[in-house]
Amino acid sequence: MASSSASSDTTASISTINGLKAGRTFIYLHETGVNDDGAAMANHIESGDIDIADGDQFMSIGRFIPDFKVLTGNSKVTLLLNDYPSNTASSSPLGPFTITSSTDKVDTRARGRLLAIKIENDAIGETWRYGTLRVDIKPDGRR
Repeated sequence: MASSSASSDTTASISTINGLKAGRTFIYLHETGVNDDGAAMANHIESGDIDIADGDQFMSIGRFIPDFKVLTGNSKVTLLLNDYPSNTASSSPLGPFTITSSTDKVDTRARGRLLAIKIENDAIGETWRYGTLRVDIKPDGRR
């Protein structure tokens, strides 16, 4: 069942968290569980843009290694490619890629100046925890 809760901690001091500005920090627990009253709880996470040479060059993506620490059911991975930050990203022509617990690597022919990774699931009982992003990227020209 979907739920949301907030910390009720009102103490004046909290430990320092590197990278956060001074002030109170709250962590919310949102949409817990795998299913929502028997229906699939569709969800996704999407990375920010990844580039090489500060976006001055295009990149060729030959493959990626899905590093799921936990994967129940399947997950879909989409490579979102873009030539310029102001353009709308489009999916790799071969994706989205369905990942199972036996998927070692995924070969792809993708090219773009910017790359973002989207991981999602939308079926009953699917859940995952992702590890480290591993993508085979090489420079592929300036135009």
